[in-house]
Formats: sequence, C-alpha cells, structure tokens
Amino acid sequence: MAVMAGDVYREIFLEADRDSRPAGVQVGPVIFAPFVAAEPTPLLGLEERTAVQLADVFTKMDALLEAAGASRRDVVRVTVFMRDVLERPVLNEVWSRWFADANDRPPHKYVPAVHATDVNVAIQLLALLDSDREVLEIPGVQHNDPMSMGARTGNLVTSSRLFGAQPDLDEQISLILERASTLLEQAGGAFGDLTQATFFVGSPEVGDAVQARWDASNSGGVEDPVIHIVEANLGGGNGWPRVEILGLVDP
Repeated sequence: MAVMAGDVYREIFLEADRDSRPAGVQVGPVIFAPFVAAEPTPLLGLEERTAVQLADVFTKMDALLEAAGASRRDVVRVTVFMRDVLERPVLNEVWSRWFADANDRPPHKYVPAVHATDVNVAIQLLALLDSDREVLEIPGVQHNDPMSMGARTGNLVTSSRLFGAQPDLDEQISLILERASTLLEQAGGAFGDLTQATFFVGSPEVGDAVQARWDASNSGGVEDPVIHIVEANLGGGNGWPRVEILGLVDP
C-alpha cells in the first residue's frame, strides 16, 4: 500500500508550542494516536484520580480529532490502558458521558498497563475522517458495560471484546469465532474479510490452545489474518479467551 497523490500525511500536535512529540498522525482519512496519556494528578485519591484522568484523555482526544478536521462521529475504536482494570465502573461512567447515545458508541476496550508515577490511564485512538459509523450488534448478546459489540466505519470493521461462557475451552474458542463471523456478516462481509484477531487469555495454557486451534484452521500463508495473543488479567471469568477483531469489507 502506498500513500496516494493528494492524500494528507501529517503529524498532529496537541501543544505544538510546548511539546516536540506528536500526539498522532493523519494519513489520508486515517487518524491514529498510539498513546495519549493523562497528566499526572498526585494530589488526588485513586478513584478520583482515574475519573479526572479519563476526562483529561478524552478531552485530548476531542482536541486531536478537531485538529484533524474530525469529530467523535469519526471515531473507529478507542483502547483504554488502565493501571487497574477493576476501576472499570469509573471508565463506564466517563465513557457514557462522552458517548451519551447508547445506539452510537464506537467499540472500545480496556487493558491493564503500567504507567508513569501518578498516571492511571492513557488511550489509543483510531478514527476515519468523513465516514459515518454504523454500530453492529450480535443478536441476543450484549455487554454489561456501555459498549457496542462492534461497528463498521467506512469499510473498516472493528469490535470490542467478543466473549462467551462455555464450560469447555474448545467450545469457548468456537463460540467467540462464531460471534466474530456474525459481526462481519452484520457489516456486509464474511469471516474471510477478517484481517486481525487479538485474543485475550488468562494463562499461557489457554494461549497455547488458541494458537493450536488457529494454526489448524489457517494455512500459515501471508494472506491469513494476523493473530495476536495477549495474556492479561481482565477481572472475572476463568481466563477463557475473548477476542477482538479488525476486518475490511467491500466499500
């Protein structure tokens, strides 16, 4: 893939007069900010600190979008890196304020991460300029948190974490892959339009089972979707896998 003539390529600075580090980049319609951290708030208690810092990073997200000529309507997906994922209820409250329409929320996820002293949260942002977002759902399945299952933005399909509750590990893997396929079909595509799958697992053994199942189902060629396995304690459950997907469907 090449940057085409007429495409914009530029770095986006939130405070160009004070910071030499760009917060993100724009390549054509794609806006990407890999890591936008909150300002340290050492004088606040832990829960209050997280709420204030979430508002800070989402305010920075708004500023970054505005600098690129975009808005919250162009957000494809947000990843929230949290010092403590058990503070998810705090995230839910702030997220619901930023995206108040329950029928038009982009996918997001939270993952544990180590931050600098007195910093509890940071985000990663992916947006697509001038591409209306269509929220996707899986019939009969919904999150307890205020997040959509997925969305189609332009021809890009993203998801939050897809989950299941099967007693058998192989059945669990089958179920979440079936739900990934359903989401792609809801976007007008098929499982073959999958470009990347990120599995979150609770132990190396579960990761090995996911990898073995993936290897058995794919050819190992360069055209196969990319797989990424993350071992993380997300709270709750038995460590069975959950999956997040990216896909490209026909425009």
